[in-house]
Amino acid sequence: MPRFRVLMLTFVVLLAFRATDGMASALLIKSQPSESEVFVKSLKGDKANRIGKTPFEMPVSQIASSYVQSEVFVIEVRKEGFETKSFVITKASADIDLFVTLDVSSDLALMRDFDSLIAGLFEAQREIRSEQYDAAERRLGALREKFPRVSAIPEFLGSIRFLKKDFNGALDIYRGAVALNPQNVDAFRMKALLESRLGIAKPEGAGASPGRAPAESGKP
Repeated sequence: MPRFRVLMLTFVVLLAFRATDGMASALLIKSQPSESEVFVKSLKGDKANRIGKTPFEMPVSQIASSYVQSEVFVIEVRKEGFETKSFVITKASADIDLFVTLDVSSDLALMRDFDSLIAGLFEAQREIRSEQYDAAERRLGALREKFPRVSAIPEFLGSIRFLKKDFNGALDIYRGAVALNPQNVDAFRMKALLESRLGIAKPEGAGASPGRAPAESGKP
């Protein structure tokens, strides 16, 4: 009877090896997320063949004889939007029972982060316009921790300080927004407006922002 073992290529999580006296060894794969596709290919780097979806179960001898004609082969677990994980099967003494956790791909993670940022800013804008300033500040503070380089977040926080008549606090925050992104025209205009209103001279080397004169509403 064939004897199989697993050699990991990536971060595959091995749950258990089940004893199989008198039975053909089987490969069993479950995954998170479920219904991930299972592929097999030879160690030579041949084109991978799709052999099923998780939860997956098939005798190892069948995989070896029907798809790769080899007792040593590569199994890949794939799902769109997630990083592929691969591992090698070779001779050992038991069924192979795997639970594979796929990591979100960097592109999908970036898209999810962007969606989270946009949704958070939209809600903060709604709260500011309805004068729920404390709720907006809490939301924006959480966004700022996650996205410290996004200048729109301190711009919104500056607008709250402005609407609360805390002009010195607003100026400090707008200056921070401009420092993060000198091309943030709205933050630059509000900074210039507050510097003029407070009689504060521009720092040396500060340039003028193109566009019309700054609005005084302070609301994003």
